[in-house]
Amino acid sequence: MKKILFAIVIFLLGLSTVFGQLSNIPGAFVDVGYGVRPMGMGGAFTAVSDDPNAAYWNPAGMLKAPHPGISLMYTKQMSIIPYYFTSFQMKLADTQALGASLMYNGDDLYNEFSFIGSYAYQLGHHFTKPFKKFYLGASVLYRYVGFGNNSDGGIGQVSGSANGYGFNFGMLWEITKSISVAAVWKDFGDGLQWSSQATDLDYSANYDEDIPSMLTFAAAIKPDKDMTIGIDYQKSIRLDTYDRIALGIEKEFFSFIIPRLGVSQNIFAPKDEQNQHLNVGLGIEPEFAESSIGVAFNFAYQFTDINPTLRFGIDLNWGIKHVKPIPPRGAFVLKPDTIKLGESTELKWLVRDATLIEIEPGIGRVDSAGSLILNPENSTTYKMTAIGPGGNLNYTAAINVIKFTWPPDIEFKFVPDTIKQGEKTELVWSVSGDVTELTIEGIGKVDTAGRLEFTPDPPSAFYILKAIGQGGEVAKVASVRVIPTAKEIKSKLVLEGIQFSSGSSTISAKSYMILDEVVASLIGYPEVKLTIQGYTDSVGKESNNLRLSQSRAESVMNYFVGKGIDYGRLKAVGFGELNPIASNNTKEGRAKNRRIELLRTD
Repeated sequence: MKKILFAIVIFLLGLSTVFGQLSNIPGAFVDVGYGVRPMGMGGAFTAVSDDPNAAYWNPAGMLKAPHPGISLMYTKQMSIIPYYFTSFQMKLADTQALGASLMYNGDDLYNEFSFIGSYAYQLGHHFTKPFKKFYLGASVLYRYVGFGNNSDGGIGQVSGSANGYGFNFGMLWEITKSISVAAVWKDFGDGLQWSSQATDLDYSANYDEDIPSMLTFAAAIKPDKDMTIGIDYQKSIRLDTYDRIALGIEKEFFSFIIPRLGVSQNIFAPKDEQNQHLNVGLGIEPEFAESSIGVAFNFAYQFTDINPTLRFGIDLNWGIKHVKPIPPRGAFVLKPDTIKLGESTELKWLVRDATLIEIEPGIGRVDSAGSLILNPENSTTYKMTAIGPGGNLNYTAAINVIKFTWPPDIEFKFVPDTIKQGEKTELVWSVSGDVTELTIEGIGKVDTAGRLEFTPDPPSAFYILKAIGQGGEVAKVASVRVIPTAKEIKSKLVLEGIQFSSGSSTISAKSYMILDEVVASLIGYPEVKLTIQGYTDSVGKESNNLRLSQSRAESVMNYFVGKGIDYGRLKAVGFGELNPIASNNTKEGRAKNRRIELLRTD
């Protein structure tokens, strides 16, 4: 920014040096300052020129105006002379614009009329940045003066008129969206021809006169989208005038109120000839939703040593295209989103097209992008609200804080855990620690502590309790042993249904229920002693069958011992294929011969 401002200063000083030695003897047409908005900024408008007033102030600026429009002004100079001004501009294409200005003041005694036709061309469209928005403009002026047309002049009253022409040339360079420089040479070629005569007298006269030329260098700066600062440096090209400088500023508030302030004075002049002016202005631009027409009401007051002057006017613009504001967009995340108590997480966010961003709880207003390291003590849901011209945006991000890191502690059992058939038992449980879900398979969800009464059928019953908490999942099994009603073995018992794996002495699980009934009988009758006899069919070698029958008898004996029966009460003997109880020639007969017999021996 400093480099750009330095370049602007060098630009203005350089041009002033080139034109500094010009001299001219001027004629009439007083410039009282036309346009309410420009005068509200003290006349510092040459580089600002972005509305219909550009057709008068700087024809090159007509291409800077965003919409076609017309500006109207009225004032009364010295509280006597009325001044009317209107200026118009519109683009012909992206690179060309036309404009016109009309000025009228005075009465029958003396009046002036001026018309300006302006044209602008974007020379910079032949180039690339930063010269893309380099504009040239030119104006042609027609002037008319009438005087002495009042009815009370009497004999010898002088009356007449004047017609004249002039040319203006301007340039404007938008270096960036925020900075523009400009130069305007007004009346660099002109002429005014007067003619007059006297009533009832043989008198007439014609003579020529020129209009004073004016050379202005300017810059405009926009620190932000709602503020504009203009500076104009009017270089003296006459020997009897001084250089003059003007500085103006405007700032938009609430999207429709625009106060303005401007100061101007001669420089390098004695104190009594500085001709200081202070200007204040106000623009009111009400918005009409979705309307393509815009209206602005402008006021300007100029404080001078001679007579303060009030100006007011109306600006009309059309062809306004309303662009619907983009709703806020963004992202809002927590990483990680699950932590243990004492650990930290990072909250990150990024938002576009928002004017206000708040994060709750406990954070408040934030910038459009950022991150925070958080150490929450509890599980928390954070909410981000973004508000912009296009609407509102809401995001949430939740952090789960694990406070209990130990898994649940379970006590789960049957009391008692061994009963006789037909007796009752209770399933008892209690769970401590952090528990979010507790279930018993076959029963469903239960409380953290409870009791249930059962009368289970033989041979046994078991249940699984599952506890889920912040520290993990734990399961525990509770079982009860049911001793069937004891039946006394009288002398001999064939255990039908006892099965072994093929060619093996491993007892099938399907046989446990039959063997448990024998166990119950042995427990119920402790005086009983048994010989466990094993038999096979006749398939295979006799020696192999003998060994297999012995192994199977011993497997049954070991099962009984494992259930608590005293080893001294039992004996295992294998007989192989001896003593068949059915024919070995049929499948059914061989199945009967593969058997276990219990022989009471006490």
